[in-house]
Amino acid sequence: MTAAIALSMAPARRCHRRGVSATAAALLARGDVAYLHARSATNNCYQFRIERV
Repeated sequence: MTAAIALSMAPARRCHRRGVSATAAALLARGDVAYLHARSATNNCYQFRIERV
């Protein structure tokens, strides 16, 4: 027996380096966002994960 987990992604949002904290805080304040993946805007490489503490 397997369990199905429904995951959904919030739309991507681009921000400048100085706006990362404010953008992350606003997205994490949403009830449907569990964590964020930060990616490079130039080549889309994964950079780091942002979680609530």
